[in-house]
Amino acid sequence: MSIRINKNNSRNPKGKEVFFESFEESREDFFRLSKKIKKKFEFSNPDRIKFSKELDPIDIIWIRKKKKPSSKLIVISSGVHGVEGYAGSAVQRYLMQEIVSGDFVLECDILLLHGVNPFGFRNKKRVNENNVDLNRNFFFKREKIPKREKNRGYRRFSSFFTPRFPFTYWYLEYFVFFLRFTGIMLRVGIQKFSKAFVNG
Repeated sequence: MSIRINKNNSRNPKGKEVFFESFEESREDFFRLSKKIKKKFEFSNPDRIKFSKELDPIDIIWIRKKKKPSSKLIVISSGVHGVEGYAGSAVQRYLMQEIVSGDFVLECDILLLHGVNPFGFRNKKRVNENNVDLNRNFFFKREKIPKREKNRGYRRFSSFFTPRFPFTYWYLEYFVFFLRFTGIMLRVGIQKFSKAFVNG
């Protein structure tokens, strides 16, 4: 499998912007480019994956040159950690612009998953609407998580990780944070605390 970009014209075609600072702009541009790719390659399939009525869908496009799927597929996702979605989206849409302009030689199928974590993408957060780090937890339903995979430590410190009250005076907040953090370190130690935090 090989990917080739015309080195003589690998700059952003026609100076089109690819880096946006909002989820809505990024999604709109992804959708616009998806329609252009569909016109160029009729067998390409733009779509949206909807997980529930409340949550934003995930925009996808399966870019195919031929009717029969290629034996090789490149999958490129963005926004698993929502705050990183802006850079990931820009890379995806730059590639889409190259495909539309003809500067990219398509020798295999490409599947683009745009904004895997729409909530985090929109709100510039690492986690999703349920405070789950999607790069640590791949289970759809809580009851199906094997016991050995459950992060019981997170629940123990959840009020510390995700305070329920808004931030007030920084010196007071800093003092309270220091007292609570010191207390946790003395009770459980850094290793158990780190495991609970990092596993999400």
